[in-house]
Amino acid sequence: MATSLKASDGWAKAAESGMSAAFGTWKNTGNEPVVITGASGDAGPVQLHVTTKTANGMEMKQTSNFTLAPGGTLKLAPGGNHLMFMKLSKALAAGDEQQLTVTFKDGSSTKLTFPVRAYDGAKEKYSDAGSGDASPSSGASGTSEMPGMTHSSSH
Repeated sequence: MATSLKASDGWAKAAESGMSAAFGTWKNTGNEPVVITGASGDAGPVQLHVTTKTANGMEMKQTSNFTLAPGGTLKLAPGGNHLMFMKLSKALAAGDEQQLTVTFKDGSSTKLTFPVRAYDGAKEKYSDAGSGDASPSSGASGTSEMPGMTHSSSH
């Protein structure tokens, strides 16, 4: 299924350490569904994250896959679904490039290379709570700097 995935407009948010995210648009150009089951990068572990509306606002959490119907498009965007770098092993510096390997349900994979850029838009700022789960952090409040957005540790 790797040959059916066409990626465009990809980029990663610059970050010194902790967590960051990657975004872009993925299109399934094939006649069968494409099921993305994971991603890995040279800057640390990567998780697939979905953003859903809850009674308490918007919540981000890990998902097991992204499924694109034939001809379907998946938009990965700040405040929406995205790829989450969980524990950066190196800084993502604006102007650099980042490579990810995306894996599919059928066992195939593809490599994507995209730029790292500075992004102040949503003021998202996350840190690892030390348990391996993602949690938002903006000082003492323990909430995301993105209004109405939380980061769920339920998987």
